Amino acid sequence: MKRLGVLLLLAACPKHAEKRPVEPQQKHDAAPPIADAGAGSAVFVVPPSPPVPAVPAGLPQPPPHDGITPDAVAFGSLLFADPALSQDGKTACATCHDPAHGFAGAHVPALVNLAWVRDRDWSAFLGKHLGDTMHGAVPHTPLYDAYKLDGMTALAAFTLTRYEGDSAWDRAERSPHPPADAAAGYKLFVGKARCAHCHAPPLYTDLAVHDGVRTPTLRGVAKRVTDLEVAMSHPGQDVTLAPADKSSLAAFLRAL
Repeated sequence: MKRLGVLLLLAACPKHAEKRPVEPQQKHDAAPPIADAGAGSAVFVVPPSPPVPAVPAGLPQPPPHDGITPDAVAFGSLLFADPALSQDGKTACATCHDPAHGFAGAHVPALVNLAWVRDRDWSAFLGKHLGDTMHGAVPHTPLYDAYKLDGMTALAAFTLTRYEGDSAWDRAERSPHPPADAAAGYKLFVGKARCAHCHAPPLYTDLAVHDGVRTPTLRGVAKRVTDLEVAMSHPGQDVTLAPADKSSLAAFLRAL
């Protein structure tokens, strides 16, 4: 994540001819344009934000959400990676919800395809989560203030546009000849193995809460679980799968 810095406008000049030490200028990965507000001060001008991420193939259109704009998603992406949101200044949202592992982590749910969850006020929930879990708040910085957006609204906009779709299985389903192992796994998934009872396509979750835990989506599951065959040994599930069945199911899940 690129961090945006600010160029200090200096108006002082030396009164004597002797040489004075000059502090080195800080380097930054990138800097947004700056508008001089006069009197030696400067203000940020937020650079153009990328478009809101499109919904990938294989997913239905999500219900509308207020506050999802290009600037909100861009601001939210900065906040998501900023450890300054935590009290110790070391923990960012991305520390636990690692983007490289499907926005999940050990014992941490994946923050993908949440736009379809309608029973939650995401701005309020994230604000409470930030206070309860990270014991912090959104800091005031010249850049953050320049967005002129509520931080929790921005975090919600970023979180709700983390889509997991357009998978190998989505493409295989549209093919007249899908891979045999993945196709056999899908047949088991919706049939004998009864996985689809809770992990219903196309989101591969029923979005419901069971025993206090919301059914996780199985889209992108291979990014979060390394040994899918072991993970399929679900405790208490009255289904017996042969090793070949588990292999086929794993092939399907990896394609998903």
